[in-house]
Amino acid sequence: MHLAISLLFLLFSGSLLAQDLLDSYTSAQLEKLGEARYRAGQLDLALPYYEKSLEKEPSRLSSLLNAGKIRESGFQAEQAVALFRRALVIDPKNPEALAGLSRSAPSLEERHSALRELASVATGAQGRVARAQLQVLDALSGRPAFQVADPARPYSFQLEDAGRDVHPDMTFPVLRIVAPNGEKISLLVGTAHEGIWMLKRAARALGARFLFPTPYPWLDQGDLLAGDLAIIDTLEIGDLTLRNCPVFARPASRSFMYGVDGVIGIDVFKDFLIDIDNAAAELRLTPFSDANPAVVSKDFVAMRRHGPFLLAPVHLDAEYTGHFVLNSIASDVFLQDGEPTKHAKEVSRGVTHPLSGWTCSASIPQRVFEVKLAAAAARWAGRATSCKMADLNRAAGFRVSGVLGYSFLRGFSLVIDYRHGQIGFVPQAARVPGARPSKQHPDERWPVSPLSR
Repeated sequence: MHLAISLLFLLFSGSLLAQDLLDSYTSAQLEKLGEARYRAGQLDLALPYYEKSLEKEPSRLSSLLNAGKIRESGFQAEQAVALFRRALVIDPKNPEALAGLSRSAPSLEERHSALRELASVATGAQGRVARAQLQVLDALSGRPAFQVADPARPYSFQLEDAGRDVHPDMTFPVLRIVAPNGEKISLLVGTAHEGIWMLKRAARALGARFLFPTPYPWLDQGDLLAGDLAIIDTLEIGDLTLRNCPVFARPASRSFMYGVDGVIGIDVFKDFLIDIDNAAAELRLTPFSDANPAVVSKDFVAMRRHGPFLLAPVHLDAEYTGHFVLNSIASDVFLQDGEPTKHAKEVSRGVTHPLSGWTCSASIPQRVFEVKLAAAAARWAGRATSCKMADLNRAAGFRVSGVLGYSFLRGFSLVIDYRHGQIGFVPQAARVPGARPSKQHPDERWPVSPLSR
């Protein structure tokens, strides 16, 4: 009760008074306040509590780990690594600290060493993921994955239709690759996917070497876990040459792949500024420069990364803010079951058939809402469905608020900056000559979902 009353007092007090109040808490109390915000997905609010806890008790292991995970998810690798290393001084075999170093350590050698130790001590899902990732690193023999032959030049690729009607009024972004034998391989461009996932037939056409069976680590949906690790030594995507490409290959039917051959995650192109221009149907890759567009554009917002998932803070109905996963191969906007929806109008009940793009559980969503969403300066009005998001919650470590599917994302060009941890939602009218705002929503930043018609 004392903590709850003091927290309310914090919200209305000045910064100096708030600092004095924080100073009055014990490290355990501070950590408890941080934990409440972390579990609610309020990472920026949680971090000051953990940092203040560490001021009072520098060796407090749980505060070190949680502060490290928040820094890491916010693309602050240097600060995160320092915290994980401090944690390992206290507990040399701590799985969370080892996992953090295996992802964010500056050298491949340190990441490999941490991952090898993690694979020997971790249990359950964490151990399974670590062992699968260790197999990938061993297969690469010290070579960096998805190494760009020429990172100093820009690249542009035309995006095409998947070739069949997978959802009314929707055309998902598809990148076509010509295999050495002349076969055309179609890959969905996925914003909620790590690496390359494709059918075995397509992997063979691209010259893959199949190595061993392995699970795909980020899903827990039955046979979606079954596959093989393969390596494509050289992958030509137009003028872009990628080397040392690990591929998760599945003997799946075409139907689950939306009629295409697989998915290529945008993290494959993280060495560039990535621009998915939906209006022009182009994927543009630009070498990084000192000028960061996030500094000058209100269309950008800080993003976070948990596992393969990129999350952006989204205002739901202009009153509630939560973290939503970007998923370009989900058809709709999704809300997690139980999220606050008092300002969302429920418009129908019964079975719906949206494509969840693997970010919702297999259960079919049952409720449909009319919502208004805001991300940075982007505005969107349309319908959203609800579903459970166990895989997302597990990867993030907190309850994710929702998913921004293609009905939202297609209204903007997505500019993704892995170096600075920023994402831009650039209105299509700003990119396409002659584009006009919707008649239903005169403000061009409120594109209308096709499900709203």
